[in-house]
Amino acid sequence: MLEDFKQHFKERFDYLNNKQLLIAVSGGIDSVVLCYLCKMCEIPFTMAHCNFHLRAEDSIEDQVFVEHLAKRLGVDVLVKEFDTETYANNNKVSIQIAARELRYNWFESLVVEGKYDYLLTAHHLDDSIETFLINFSRGTGVEGLLGIPEVNDYIVRPLLIFTRDEINQFALEHNIQWREDYTNAQTKYLRNKFRKLVVPILKEINPQFSNSFLDTISNLSDTNQLAKDAIDFAFSRVARYQEDGSIIFLIDEIKKLSSPKAYLYEMLKPFGFTAWKDIIHLLEAKSGKVIYAKEYILLKDRSVFVLQKRTELEKNK
Repeated sequence: MLEDFKQHFKERFDYLNNKQLLIAVSGGIDSVVLCYLCKMCEIPFTMAHCNFHLRAEDSIEDQVFVEHLAKRLGVDVLVKEFDTETYANNNKVSIQIAARELRYNWFESLVVEGKYDYLLTAHHLDDSIETFLINFSRGTGVEGLLGIPEVNDYIVRPLLIFTRDEINQFALEHNIQWREDYTNAQTKYLRNKFRKLVVPILKEINPQFSNSFLDTISNLSDTNQLAKDAIDFAFSRVARYQEDGSIIFLIDEIKKLSSPKAYLYEMLKPFGFTAWKDIIHLLEAKSGKVIYAKEYILLKDRSVFVLQKRTELEKNK
């Protein structure tokens, strides 16, 4: 796995050379193995650990383990402690969502402050398979079937071509120690249900399932790029930028497209409009119809849709 990782990193992530890198380290096998791989490949990095204080003594022991690991590898480590339950209650979100928001808000702040350029996470191929299955079970479009992206802004995931079994084997071969999170064995969480109950059956049916999945993701990615090209071309036909910063969409031109509602949905999605039920009725709606996104507002004004930032619209009132 070491040579495969070294070659993969050189081919896909050569731009990370001489950059300030963070590795998100929970203490679990995946992130610990990523640290060892980077160390063996002489890739400089700093470890970043989040203590969510959700598992009593285990959370403290995780932090101590990561701090000792940093000393063993001779790298710096950053630790951030969170009152996750209070955050979840105050923001009316689940514990899982709270932990995710706290974690990535902290990581992003470190990058925005200019201290670091990229964050490496240890998501692997089986994580991507689970994400695919979760999205598929809930209903999704092509993008939801692409699994976990290799790169997303400042976040880079160099282990996505490796399976959980390969990571486990590498850890055993190199006598690597890690921390076990007992919640990973619980099937009350949807991801764990797929991990423990569904994926093993798929791999039993097709022992080459992981490779087949990679091929499928590659094909879907190509298809998704074709769709994006078509959407960009359609946008250039139907959208007009205005001097005040707003965008006008020509309804008659939209109706000439092969699938007007689908095109309209995809063109509006980057602006935060993701409620399909709101958008599909827009073309037949009466003039004056308004829908809202977090940052934008869309108004139907006779033969056009007018897209403006919400703050700009308020200033014009």
